[in-house]
Amino acid sequence: MPPQEIESKEAAAAAAEKHFKDEVQKLQDRYQALSAEKDEAVKAASVDSLMRAVVNAAGSSGAAKDEL
Repeated sequence: MPPQEIESKEAAAAAAEKHFKDEVQKLQDRYQALSAEKDEAVKAASVDSLMRAVVNAAGSSGAAKDEL
């Protein structure tokens, strides 16, 4: 195999490796963005759940006061 052909194949392999690493990095960045969005959505939903719990607790304690 001539040296030029070897260099060409090595360059192609290096380019493929670089392309792979670049695409993996894009996937990791997208995963992190989606994970952050999910965390924010869960956080927002948990506040609503906490508010419901407070309202329910206030409602049940109000009923107990009426009974006394």
